[in-house]
Amino acid sequence: MKVKINEKWFEGRYNDERKFIIPLSEEQDVIFFYKWQKKSNFGLNGQIPKSDYVKDVEYKTICESGTLNNCYPILNLNEDAVHLSFDSYKTIESYE
Repeated sequence: MKVKINEKWFEGRYNDERKFIIPLSEEQDVIFFYKWQKKSNFGLNGQIPKSDYVKDVEYKTICESGTLNNCYPILNLNEDAVHLSFDSYKTIESYE
């Protein structure tokens, strides 16, 4: 699955635990997700809505595309991947 975050596309996969993981290879991406994660740790219920730091998170699969709701990142300890957690998704269009 591909996700578009602030005009940049990232490609990730679901692992065996059904967590959506995005591998990170560029330092600027690690910094971006670190700052987003840090901002997500404050506010009501421990999180600031993604709209305060991230515009929209679009997703695209082979069969459909849409928007992910209430996203927040969890950077792994090695800082080489991020788990993108989300509550739900809304399908915009389906391909036939």
